[in-house]
Amino acid sequence: MLLVRRCWGRRLAVERPRCSCQTQAGLGGSSGGDSRGSRVRKKPPWRVLFLGTDHFARETLRALHAARDDEEEKLIESLEVVTVPSPSPKGLPVKQYAIQSRLPVYEWPDVGSGEYDVGVVASFGRLLSQLQTNAGRSSVSVSTEQLGVAIHEHRSLQLISVLKSLPESLNNGRPQPAEGVTYAPKVSAGTSCVKWEEQTSEQVLRLHLAIGDIVPLQTLWLENTVKLLDLVEVNNSILTDPKLTGQTVAPGSVVYHRQSQMLLVHCKIIVDDDDSKIWSLYDAGPRSIRCPLIFLPPVSGTADVFFQQVLALTGWGYRVIAVHLFGASLGGFLAQKFAEYTHKSPRVHSLILCNAFSDTSIFNQTWTANSFWLMPAFMLKKIVLGNFSSGPVDPMMADAIDFMVDRLESLGQSELASRLTLNCQNSYVEPHKIRDIPVTIMDVFDQSALSTEAKEEMYKLYPNARRAHLKTGGNFPYLCRSAEVNLYVQIHLLQFHGTKYAAIDPSVVSAEELEVQKSRLGLSQEEP
Repeated sequence: MLLVRRCWGRRLAVERPRCSCQTQAGLGGSSGGDSRGSRVRKKPPWRVLFLGTDHFARETLRALHAARDDEEEKLIESLEVVTVPSPSPKGLPVKQYAIQSRLPVYEWPDVGSGEYDVGVVASFGRLLSQLQTNAGRSSVSVSTEQLGVAIHEHRSLQLISVLKSLPESLNNGRPQPAEGVTYAPKVSAGTSCVKWEEQTSEQVLRLHLAIGDIVPLQTLWLENTVKLLDLVEVNNSILTDPKLTGQTVAPGSVVYHRQSQMLLVHCKIIVDDDDSKIWSLYDAGPRSIRCPLIFLPPVSGTADVFFQQVLALTGWGYRVIAVHLFGASLGGFLAQKFAEYTHKSPRVHSLILCNAFSDTSIFNQTWTANSFWLMPAFMLKKIVLGNFSSGPVDPMMADAIDFMVDRLESLGQSELASRLTLNCQNSYVEPHKIRDIPVTIMDVFDQSALSTEAKEEMYKLYPNARRAHLKTGGNFPYLCRSAEVNLYVQIHLLQFHGTKYAAIDPSVVSAEELEVQKSRLGLSQEEP
């Protein structure tokens, strides 16, 4: 998420950056090689002309300024600055620093009328021919590429070191090979267009820092194009503001934060380092709920396999979307592992484990777990389908199996390989780390992928867990026996009603309706 501090303008009119150096340019306006060459200095203190624009360049200018003020070194006698015009009212970072430090500053193509020995170029954004001083062609010109300068202090030290022995450094310089040279893409108005659905807050902020001072970012607001002049990332104090609870989270949506007088713009959200992956997330129910119920699918399923629960529970006022976790098969195992890994800083307040397991060794596939990545998709699907019921089943179970087969077909090779690897690699749950979390174990009495021994092991690991048994349901009771599953979920969540961990909004469901729910929850549960 980003904060838009200021934005202005109805339409973005961006001109192509003008190149003012298509002809030979000379510092101070001179390009000839006359008798003034005698005034070129061969050793410090240097008269320096700095050319730069952004935050990158500002740090280099800061180092040069510090060197100019160093009375002991006497490395730099004078320092003047050239930057480019900016549409931003506050100007570019280099110009801001120059004004604050009372350094002479000019806007390109004006490079002043003084005499200079050294030209230092850092992130200037304009094409430059070889810079010359008023002294003529025999003068010294040096860029940050020659100096090997980069961001921040330790790189700035290289710049100062080279300036101390500048003639020797230039004599030892080597030209860059022509092979392997690459060019950055040209910055245009299209580059500045923010795609909220495709870019994370970090990416938008990086783009703003890279080009925003010269080509402001732009976006659409009520079908009008506006410029975004100042962007910062939202800090945690604003994100945790309870007044923001319940606001929409669609990328590109805007929320006004009154206390900070900022516009909050939601960006794309990624959940791992590889933002090329697509994660399906269905968030339904009252947004005011701070402790929702999250469903984690099995190996063969995607997020939409829990549509029966989403439809039913949200109708009763529950928010279904990390706090209460419902996990089926692999989803149940991962729910336990997440609770285990976060036990020192708890994120999970309860678990509902449907046909779940606690140890991957029950599948006797740990020795092949690392080879799933080498198998083609059809072979991986065959492995998963081998756990589906093949005998006669009732129509609802048949529909559930057909639905899961369809979901299985939508998964690619990498997705299946990663899920099967998680399902079969050697791993187990350490229940002593999550013994204080309320748990409901939900399983079926008919045929499923879990053996009786695996179910008994779950009972032993969680002796205080509630047990919700279904007579039938196979591998996918949340699809073919959804009404019973939904009731058991509500029974589990009843213990949190009236607390801050409630997954139901009391303003949406009245006390009378809650009593009706309780009376309807007549299915038997075994207490430990």
